[in-house]
Amino acid sequence: MVSRCRAHGLERCERDTSSAHGELQLPFGARLANNRCRAIFLWQQISSLLLVAVRFRPRVYAPHVSSGELVLPRDQTAQGHAASQLFEGLDWPDDRSLHLDECRRLSAASPFRALVRETALRLSVEPRALAVRALLQLPRVATNKGWISRSQAQRELRIRAAQLRGDAWAVRSHLPVEKFPLGELGFEVIDPSRALPLLTSLHYLRSARRDSLYFALLDPMDRLPVSLCSVSPLEWKRVSTQLQAQFAIRQGSAWDVSRVYSVDSAPANAISLLLSRVRIYFRRNFPSADLLITVVDPNLGFTGSSYRASNWQQWMTVKARPYLYENDQHVTPRQLRERYNTASLIELQGRFPGRFQQSKVRLLDSMIYCCSVNGGTKAVPAQERRRLRR
Repeated sequence: MVSRCRAHGLERCERDTSSAHGELQLPFGARLANNRCRAIFLWQQISSLLLVAVRFRPRVYAPHVSSGELVLPRDQTAQGHAASQLFEGLDWPDDRSLHLDECRRLSAASPFRALVRETALRLSVEPRALAVRALLQLPRVATNKGWISRSQAQRELRIRAAQLRGDAWAVRSHLPVEKFPLGELGFEVIDPSRALPLLTSLHYLRSARRDSLYFALLDPMDRLPVSLCSVSPLEWKRVSTQLQAQFAIRQGSAWDVSRVYSVDSAPANAISLLLSRVRIYFRRNFPSADLLITVVDPNLGFTGSSYRASNWQQWMTVKARPYLYENDQHVTPRQLRERYNTASLIELQGRFPGRFQQSKVRLLDSMIYCCSVNGGTKAVPAQERRRLRR
């Protein structure tokens, strides 16, 4: 006995009592249409439930402090656990592997850039700062050929974004609130007490040399650093020896720009202006200074553009050494020597099993940029740049 299904416009049969199994007796075409209708109905129910779940999902609210173009939330619980809660249930479309090379480039088509932007937006942190912190950690989880799974990249971004947000909260009183034009910023030599909070919290290495001089461009209202750098006597013996042999730079006359940092609200070309003012300062106050140098690490996506804009020149490269990690956190050899009186990974692993590790992937060479304190800086063709070994 056949009746019309008003809801779906399909033919259906009443249960046939003569059937051995009591099944609906439908023609093949009608059965196919009925199954399709059931699938559509089930999908509609699932979609409704998902819509309700999204609409009423728990949200995390936090007051904010302005820091330039983006906003930094005032949240003191900024560790990996907090980030996991914020991202609970979020997953990427697939687990396709990423390569360190494409992560470093951060091009418009880079999948890693998309992950960085989404994570930065969710935790209200600056994308570029987040990318650098993540790139410092990714060699720890990369294979020896440089491959990283998308889930590994996602996890590192979550943790670093939470840390970055917490670090910004910790030094919020040192961050300028308003954005000022480049011409209104003042240049000063600043006390370590004003520079160290920013460098040890917001610089990706989170440390600074104790024997440094600190220079900054300051906002005109609160006199807070917008861009700052630390400059220290060059201690890298192999580099100083090469400078003397190839360029006749006297031992002890080169100074190392060891840390550079700009807040989110810094105007364009702030770092270039700062470097130029530092050069003038050394010319006037340090007659024995001949050269300023700095190290640019392309593994973190740095290209040296700010230095080139200030008429610095690349003079040499240095073979990269593996990144070191303590409890899954990047650590510099200087920090290890300060804490344990040694930077030997073998010794540290013997003393503290499972605590220390190093990256396995081959890293890109560091670039050494130089700037003459007096006169123009010599341009060195690529074929004349020496590659130094550590």
